[in-house]
Amino acid sequence: MNIFNETTDLAKTPITASIMTLALGPYTIECQYLKSAYKITSSKTSDIVLSAEFSIPKSFYIDSTGHFNAVEANICLNQMSYLLFADFVSKPNAHPFWATLGSFDLATFKEKQLARIFIVSLSSRFRQALDAGDFRGSLRWKSVSKKMGLILCQAEFGFGEHNNSAYGEVMFAIPLH
Repeated sequence: MNIFNETTDLAKTPITASIMTLALGPYTIECQYLKSAYKITSSKTSDIVLSAEFSIPKSFYIDSTGHFNAVEANICLNQMSYLLFADFVSKPNAHPFWATLGSFDLATFKEKQLARIFIVSLSSRFRQALDAGDFRGSLRWKSVSKKMGLILCQAEFGFGEHNNSAYGEVMFAIPLH
């Protein structure tokens, strides 16, 4: 997954420590794998990308497999998703996705974060081993829409150099009420 096909006109914005603390707060310290991140936008597309640095020094649920695995990929994907969503709603702006979100704010995010933000579709592929001790990942929001009382966010993600060691697509759903 290329972060953006065009390489010009990119704006990179670091994610603040306060947003990281809020978004990763539900995770135990041992499972806060996301260490730093920035958001990337371009005037040439409505896509929004989060690029993140991760470190998984020790698995919390199994002896070391020696490589990044599907369980860890899902945890990292969730952490990127929560972080990008929290950052986005913390800064209301004229981005096209705002028309769909309406009055969603940080208080609404916190209220819905664990119990009301769902993965409804997930497809992932693993092409090569990835050292879980230090790696990059990215999440790209491709579209945000409303359907049947839900906010739907279509996204793609990747981990590793050029985001191609493990990658896939995901759809998140958030009930409007």
